[in-house]
Amino acid sequence: MRIWFWGVSVILVFGNGLSIGFDSRLSTESITGRVVASLGDSYAGMLRDLAELGTPEDPDTAPVGVVRGGFEQLAGPVDRLADALVAMQRLFTGSIASPLLTGLREAADGLRQHYVRIVGTVLHEVDACCITEAPNTERHASWQAMNAFAAELVRLQAIVFTLNYDSLLMSALLEHGMAYDGFRFGTLNVPLDRWSEPATLYHLHGSVAWHRSADGLVRKLRLEEVRDQGLLDAWASGSVERGLPAVILGDLKTRYTEQYPFSVLYDELHRKLSQESLVVVGGYSFGDRPLNRALARFLSRDPRNRLVVWNPADTAGAYLSRLRRQLLENESPISDTQVTVEQVLLPDADAVRRLGDAAGASR
Repeated sequence: MRIWFWGVSVILVFGNGLSIGFDSRLSTESITGRVVASLGDSYAGMLRDLAELGTPEDPDTAPVGVVRGGFEQLAGPVDRLADALVAMQRLFTGSIASPLLTGLREAADGLRQHYVRIVGTVLHEVDACCITEAPNTERHASWQAMNAFAAELVRLQAIVFTLNYDSLLMSALLEHGMAYDGFRFGTLNVPLDRWSEPATLYHLHGSVAWHRSADGLVRKLRLEEVRDQGLLDAWASGSVERGLPAVILGDLKTRYTEQYPFSVLYDELHRKLSQESLVVVGGYSFGDRPLNRALARFLSRDPRNRLVVWNPADTAGAYLSRLRRQLLENESPISDTQVTVEQVLLPDADAVRRLGDAAGASR
């Protein structure tokens, strides 16, 4: 989010804590429980066995304070096994290997279908939390808080990056004016080109409204179209006839962030970070290595650069430890004073307003 804050500039990055603040059912634990229930005990048990075999013990992949075993750990190994089977096909050539190659191709295709089923089920559960036929008082209050939060972002002409798949924040931003999200006329713009919209929201890991068509292009549909066409239900059943979901859903994210379409968004993140000196991160547990790497590089670049974390708990030491692991040998160290934690429970319009007030006072 580009504003002036005590003489420096700032952008915002939001994690799942923002969505959980709207609806607790959007927590990883809650979604994982519903996904497991939807898939069935025997199927979920098999996935957990694969996760135990295929998930490395890497502290950078588990969010601070979160127990391993979420839906990303269930989906990631299945996806990697499919890639492994495709790679193994290059080991076998000639007519004698033909039956084996056929079996490997069928197994890889089957695993891909299982992966899509998991992803579709996750996205279905995420979207279900955003739909209310008859909203009660509590849901009205949640929408009011999100809308007030979005209104402050629009007032600041914010540029925001989010890790969330849901469209809660984008929907709220659209209530207060046009908002650019990297798509214009339905397809992802390369290069990204923000015109005069008062706010920008980039989904770093994709969205329930994104899908990859047979031509490889990533398109964004209106949420009503996604629901009316039953795309999430189709993916949850394993069907890929109408394209594939375009999200990063796995426990090892680095290689996916280097591929289209996510590389486009991460390139923009790195570009923005190279121009700014203050970053505010909210609702993020520092469990994604690509984002940790980007933030570590930002802090290492200049000792005057600062990271403010909006989180109800003060765990600055754990965040610093994660970021320092991402530094390269030739990069400058990150000092303790560069990272501070403010006890903010999202969505908090007042917290954004305070940024704006500081901006006005500094001009």
